[in-house]
Parts: sequence; structure tokens; C-alpha cells
Amino acid sequence: MSRVAFEWALRDTLQGPRGIVLVAAALIPTVFILIIALTESPVPAREAPRVAAVVLTTFVFPGLVALLAIVAGGTVLRQPLEDGTLVYFMTRPAKRMWIGIARGAAAGTAVGALAVLCGVALIIPLGQPGIVFSAVPGLFVGGFALGVLYGLILSLHRYALGIAIIHAVLESALSRLPFASLRNLTVSWHSWGLMGRAADEAAKVGVIPGDGGSGVIAILYALVFLAITGFYYSVRPFTLGVAEG
Repeated sequence: MSRVAFEWALRDTLQGPRGIVLVAAALIPTVFILIIALTESPVPAREAPRVAAVVLTTFVFPGLVALLAIVAGGTVLRQPLEDGTLVYFMTRPAKRMWIGIARGAAAGTAVGALAVLCGVALIIPLGQPGIVFSAVPGLFVGGFALGVLYGLILSLHRYALGIAIIHAVLESALSRLPFASLRNLTVSWHSWGLMGRAADEAAKVGVIPGDGGSGVIAILYALVFLAITGFYYSVRPFTLGVAEG
């Protein structure tokens, strides 16, 4: 995997105004709960575990994380055509498959880190570090998988945003259905399986249908999306800004 491509992709994804917006968006749940606590009343201690679990498994993941992935993941393939990156790769050749994998991994890492930030920041208004930290593996793996997937989708064509949005809606809906054959197809269902006590508490109140699927499958999804990204990058021609058909 190309270390330079990975580092540049992280820079493309997180630097400047885009990075500020992404971090600010990741803090929305925390700010919202803080506003309620300051203007109405703090969350009762006996309700805090349940609130933390519900926010983590509904609003944060896959909801907010999917939106972050759509914004951040879109840099996977398009940004190399800018800022001299393409010139670098033309003068210092590298296998484009590994460049694609590196950029996909960087996008996934950025989204996974933002997903973890979403969760960990909830400790400020709610406490419950045990529940929050138990959810970190699922947040990171799920965020990584969605970051790579939406980066790949948005790289197919400039009008592919609609496909990513439709998938995000279906992802959230199908993962909550009682039909195992459908929810097992989603990243969310299997990522909840890595969220420990958060998934357990959410299942108790019925916001998710059980405590999640297989974390191994969630990781496999992420690796498959990464491999497809590398393959697509190896066969896609550079357009140098020429309009796509």
C-alpha cells in the first residue's frame, strides 16, 4: 500500500474547511444533548445508560456516520486529479491498485475516527464511559466500511451521490427489520455486533432487533469494499478534468 497516497488522502479528507465541518458534524449529538441539559434538565442518572445506547445505535450509527462517510469518502478517487498529485504518480510510478487501496483505507480511517469521536464525545453530557467505549470497535469498523463504500460509489460518476444517499437510507431501514435475511446484508447490523453493552442496552428497549450480528462479517465487508476500490482504481482511466459521459 502506498504510504504517500494514504497520507495525501487523509490530508484531502480532513484538512481545511472540510475537516472543520466534519469534526463539527461529529459533535452534533453532544452539543444537542448539552443544550437540552442546560436549557431544560440534565439526563437522569438512571436513564443515562439507555440514552447513550439509543443515541449510539440510532442517531450516531449508522445515521450521522453515513452522512459523514458520504462527505468524507468522496475524496477517494477524484482528488488525485488535483493539487499536483497526478503529476507525482506519473513521475514516480506506483501500481494504481495499491494507490486506490491506500486512498480507500485513508477515507475509511478518517470516517472511522470521526465515528469514534461522535461516540466518545457523548461522555461529556452523559457520562457512561463503559457503554461508550464498548461501542468504539463497532463505530470504527462500521465507519471504516461505509467510508470506503461511499468513496467508491461517489468515484464512479459525479452524479452517484443519489446512489450513496439511497443506500444510506436502505442501510438504516433494512438493519432494523425483523427479517434476518435482509438485515444480515447490512454493515450496520454486523457493526452493532461489535458495540458490546451499547447494543445490549439498545436491544432491551427495542430500537435495534437484537444485539447485532457478526463483527467478523463487518470487517470482511470493509476489506471487500477496499479490494473493489483498488481494482476499480487500477482500471479507471484518468480524465484530467474532462467531462464524463
